[in-house]
Amino acid sequence: MEEIGTNHEVIYLNIAMNEREEKDQCSAFLYIIGQEGREIFNTLTFTEDENNKIEPLFEKFKLYCAPRENITVWRHRFYTRAQKKSETIDMYLTELRVIAKNCKFGALEEEMLRDRIVCGVASDKVKERLLRDNDLTLAKTLTICRANEESLIRMKNIQDSGEEVCAISKESPDRGRPAARGKVGTSSQKSVRKGQGQAAHNRKQSTVQYTCGKCGTKHQRGQCPAYGKKCLKCHKLNPTRKCVGLRKSHKFIQ
Repeated sequence: MEEIGTNHEVIYLNIAMNEREEKDQCSAFLYIIGQEGREIFNTLTFTEDENNKIEPLFEKFKLYCAPRENITVWRHRFYTRAQKKSETIDMYLTELRVIAKNCKFGALEEEMLRDRIVCGVASDKVKERLLRDNDLTLAKTLTICRANEESLIRMKNIQDSGEEVCAISKESPDRGRPAARGKVGTSSQKSVRKGQGQAAHNRKQSTVQYTCGKCGTKHQRGQCPAYGKKCLKCHKLNPTRKCVGLRKSHKFIQ
């Protein structure tokens, strides 16, 4: 049966029967609760002072309709309630407070909450820290647990930032990396040094004399006297050694 004395019955009595005598209010109440409620009323016992009194009538029905609480069961739930991995310390404390209200700890409730957090906190590191404190209170317990949570959040943010930096470095391996000692750092530097080496090689080759296969004489590269000339004997352009032999006095037509 729905709980009596806290819902629409009280609202009706406060509005419609507020100025009526208590006897009339009791009669109105018994009418509102229906046949089932009146059958329950007939099983209740009232003293002479409680007869035709609205407050005792409410209390009798509340006691009848209230569920039979098992404090042992509630305390078992309290003592075995551990913090879940996804719970913050404040979420965990809220759940413990809800359970503790049914445990009837009285003045010891704050201490029981502190002890349960110490035993049920998810982090072994935090648990060890709490157990070392000889003057531990509930407020200090919450401060330590919250500080640990904030520290974990900051560490996660730092790790995420480090992973982003590593990802950028992998995409651009040459960015910010100094050139190795004794090695060329960039392609443009390689081109410059290659050109310098080629120029030095060309200068060296330009001073070397060798026996020409065209005219049969010794001269530097590109300076053959027969190149671009016509032989007076055979009248061929660019005469070869076969034509001119080894005679240095061989004449050509300019």
